[in-house]
Amino acid sequence: YDKRLMFTKVPIFVFLIMITIVALYYLGTLSSLLTDGQRSEIALLRSRGASTQQILSLYSIQGAIVSIVSIALGPLLAAIAISSLGFTPAFSDLSVSGALPVRITVSSYLMSGIGGFCTFIVMLIPGIQSSRANTNLQRQETSRPPTANTFQKYYLDLVFLIISIFLFNQLAQQGSMLGTNLVGEAAMNQILLAVPAFILIALAMILLRLLPILLKLMSVIFSQWLSAGFVIALWHMSRNPTHYARLSLLLILVGGLAIFSS
Repeated sequence: YDKRLMFTKVPIFVFLIMITIVALYYLGTLSSLLTDGQRSEIALLRSRGASTQQILSLYSIQGAIVSIVSIALGPLLAAIAISSLGFTPAFSDLSVSGALPVRITVSSYLMSGIGGFCTFIVMLIPGIQSSRANTNLQRQETSRPPTANTFQKYYLDLVFLIISIFLFNQLAQQGSMLGTNLVGEAAMNQILLAVPAFILIALAMILLRLLPILLKLMSVIFSQWLSAGFVIALWHMSRNPTHYARLSLLLILVGGLAIFSS
């Protein structure tokens, strides 16, 4: 029974890891969009004498409030949602058409605390980048937007690709995500559980690196047959691909998650 249970847990753990990555990226995308809309106000505050620490403290307070509320209410809302599943036909045999028994333990709040901490970090990263903005930098980015994000500047997408190839090679040699521990018992390899997530992120980032080149080629090739508005839209997307890359990566991650779950 324990061995069958372990085999059942493996796809669930992999699925949960991918859901967590998509949720954190979605939160980071929303936070980046909000901070981008506030860059002019931040540049104005910097010109009036506000320091980087003072601006960063504003984002820290906002992230802390959201994280604390999430840590406190997350297990309670999850318990209510899981308990209400007992009224559905799929779980009626287990709950006798009543609410499912749910018990909130210390580990639930521990996992909630880990999620809240990750949420705080994800919300703080765009704030760190925006807190360094000034008037000159704001004007420069407005007139000439950056064509590469942080991952592409430091070739982190290629690093993810190399790690994905290495982990996939390890998985192919091992033949399963299950291994043996020191006493010879079957155990899950925690690192190999992240192989699908690493492969999905690496391929998505490589596609985003090729996206501006593809858009520029499309605008040049189809400029004779398409309307001027469509060509200008393609040219604008190739010139300023950062905003579109965030949404494209989110759609790629959600699509990959849907394919994996099916």
